[in-house]
Amino acid sequence: MTFKRISLITLLIVAAVLLTIGLIQPQGEEPVEIGTGLRVVVIGVDGLDWFLLARYAEAGRLPTIGKLLMASVTGELHPELPTLPEVSWPALAAGIPVVPTGSPGRPVRRFGVVPRIADVVSESGGSVLVVGWSASWPAADRDYAIVAGFAPQASEHVNELAPAVFPDGPGHASRPQLAEEISEVAQAAANRADEMFSEIIDLKTADADGWEDHLAAARWSHLSDLTMLDIGARLIAAEEPDLAMIHLPGLDAVSHRFLAPAAPGFFSELPDEALRFGEILPRYYEFIDRAVTRILRLTDDETVVVLCSTYGISPSLDVTRISGAHEGGPPGVLIVKGPRISPLPDPIAVTSNDVAPTILAILGVEIPDDIDGRVVLEVLPGGRARDDPP
Repeated sequence: MTFKRISLITLLIVAAVLLTIGLIQPQGEEPVEIGTGLRVVVIGVDGLDWFLLARYAEAGRLPTIGKLLMASVTGELHPELPTLPEVSWPALAAGIPVVPTGSPGRPVRRFGVVPRIADVVSESGGSVLVVGWSASWPAADRDYAIVAGFAPQASEHVNELAPAVFPDGPGHASRPQLAEEISEVAQAAANRADEMFSEIIDLKTADADGWEDHLAAARWSHLSDLTMLDIGARLIAAEEPDLAMIHLPGLDAVSHRFLAPAAPGFFSELPDEALRFGEILPRYYEFIDRAVTRILRLTDDETVVVLCSTYGISPSLDVTRISGAHEGGPPGVLIVKGPRISPLPDPIAVTSNDVAPTILAILGVEIPDDIDGRVVLEVLPGGRARDDPP
């Protein structure tokens, strides 16, 4: 037996051993792993407003978000128009507008929309969880978990938005095997919702004369958010996904109805009776702060947290609703905190289209060519993807 033949046999034996213990992979079976080893949790809070957020954080009412503001990159997120939840939130998760620019009137409502970055990450081998994302009801058939449409008792407050934005009923999930678990979580949330809502306003003692509709909307929005939060926390803890997206829409509904009592200085014709409800909106912000705290406790040192809203809220007095509005496109909020992300002293200017490509870059996932937004380099962890974003 020649030396060459012995060497060849030796190499084959070594290769077989390495294959067995997994140090090398056979061609065509390369392990799937997204690029940076980081995870991302996106907390979307509809209607989260920079002015109110800063006001309540400075007053010490938002301890968790206040700490985030000091340790994060923040941005004023300029929305795509029109500023409607079923348009803006799918666009933020896609990196491209979802309706043609200048579309007249309110666009046709969108249903069953899968956040595009969820599909992109999943197709790249990452694990994904989507909970309550706007327009995602009914949940599409995917091999990852999508939970949509949970708004128990929404029929208690029915208006033109309720059936589309917060569908009533038991909700819908992409995995049939999740249905029983999710239903149990939703029922548990409903069982304790009234007691928790009393931290915002005690309906048993509140003078609701003329404001029954507004208070019902706040109670219903709180129940919807609490349900999404409980489901999201349960599934994040169980699945530890590479990308988790949870959407809390209730703050927007409460802001529309209670901005004026919370900020009476912006309203010259505010009825005196409205002032008795001045604490509802700031207390709802405190509820959101507790929700963010709960999600943060489920993360580790390799998780990037993105807290965002697609638009803020503007004063707009309508005596029948005492509301805020989104007309004029007030900027939304972007807060990004994670490993080796250096805080900046001032907010940067970003658009809603920039969020999706930035999340993909953080994860090390290839960015589709048709995405309009830019990668926000200021929020990329140093030494991971900052020098060469995909």
